[in-house]
Parts: sequence; C-alpha cells; structure tokens
Amino acid sequence: MVADHSLTCRSKGISLLHSVRQRRRVLLRRRSIRRTLCVLPILPWYLLARTLRRATSTLVFGTYRGIRIADYTWRGGGEAESTAAFVRLVTDALALIEQTDPRRFRLLQREVEFVANEMTHSGSSGAYWRGARRCQIDFDREFGHRDLAENYEWWVAQIASLMVHEATHGRIYSHGVPYTWKNRARVERACHREQQRFAKRLRSDRYAFDEHFLPPFDASDWTPSWTFHDLTGWRRARSYARRSWERYRAARREDINRTTLRGDSCAET
Repeated sequence: MVADHSLTCRSKGISLLHSVRQRRRVLLRRRSIRRTLCVLPILPWYLLARTLRRATSTLVFGTYRGIRIADYTWRGGGEAESTAAFVRLVTDALALIEQTDPRRFRLLQREVEFVANEMTHSGSSGAYWRGARRCQIDFDREFGHRDLAENYEWWVAQIASLMVHEATHGRIYSHGVPYTWKNRARVERACHREQQRFAKRLRSDRYAFDEHFLPPFDASDWTPSWTFHDLTGWRRARSYARRSWERYRAARREDINRTTLRGDSCAET
C-alpha cells in the first residue's frame, strides 16, 4: 500500500510538472506571437529606413565627430561645387555648435546621424526624419543662390541654429512625443525656443544675433509645411514630384547656360 501510494504521488507530481511545462510553452509561444504582431506594422518602415541609411552612406562626402555629411542633390555640372560649399558650411556649423554649446552638440550627436543636402518634402528650409535620424537641409533653395563668402559667418550661424532646431525634434521624439496636428504648434515653439537659446550664446564682432537673425515664433510661418503634411499620400507624392521636376528643369537650364557661356568664351579666344 505504501509503495502504491508513493507511486501514485510520484505520477501525480510528474503529470503536474508536465502540465506546468506545457502551459509555460504555450505562454511563451503566445508571447512571441504577440511580439511578432507588434513588430509587423513597423517592419516595412524599419527595413526602408535601413535601406535608405545604407544608400545615404554611399553619398557621404564628409564627417565631423561621427556625424556624416551627405548630398542627395542630383544636379549636373555644378554638383561638385555645390557639394563642396555645403560640406564646408555644415562642418564649420558643427564646429561652431561644439565650441559654443557643448551640451547641444552632444544632443546633436545623439539624435542625428546624417546631415543631408536634399529637397525637403514640405518645402521648408529644414526637416528631421526620425527613421534614418537624418537632418535634411534644402541648401540649394535657401543658400545656393546667396553670396556665402561675403557673410560667411552669418550663414554658418544660420545653419548651426537650423541643426539645433532639427535635433530638438529628435529629442522630443526620444521622449515619446509624436508630431501630430494637435501638438505641432507646441513642438515647433519648443524647437524655436532652443534655437533662440543657442543664438544667445553666439558672439561676434561683426554681427548681432538678435531678432534680425532669428525672428520671434510665428505659427503662420509653418502653415505651408503643415498644409503639405495634411495632404493625402497620393496628393503629397504628386506635389513633391512636381516640385522635384521643376527643380530639375531649373538645374538643367543653369547647366545649359553655363555650357553655352563656356563655349562662347572658348570661341572668342
């Protein structure tokens, strides 16, 4: 009887242990399924960000303290000159941030991997793309037609304050605050405030970095950008394609005019 009772208890213990292990396997399987289902919606965007990050690495023309400087413009003959001016301006702007405000430079290193010259989707002078941790600067539209050599220090400070603005977008993203139509005015106000705080640290014998350098915040300045973001996906893509085509045609006309002038000068000599 004692032996039979011990065998019965042992068999019950084995069956109980077996059921606990089986239940644990089921729970682990369900947990892995839940994790997979949570990852699936963002998986295409993650793969797209990785692909674009690799593509960006092939267009890198300079680095500064681990921040890569890339050029996404697809112009013709003037590409090398424009790229060199952009890389030099961004490098000097990063050095200015590091010397003037080390704390914000560390923020920039943490939130930005690339500083890229490319046309922004919304038509603004700068943008921040979280997926690739890229600070986009529309250099050709905002600075390409200006005489940078005459007021070089001013334009370096402008680029530096713009990168501080976009890095603040990354910091807000890192705190789990998305950019929505409800809070976008508050987010832009916070980023503009960081620009002002950075501008107050700038010192120059030639320029006064006051309201002329960075005007007070006005939400209406972001209306064109917000209007673009409020469009549907197809209308947004069509608007971006139209502006890209206009930019390409203008660049081709510049190249043709430059080639014609070069040919006339050669003929005269």
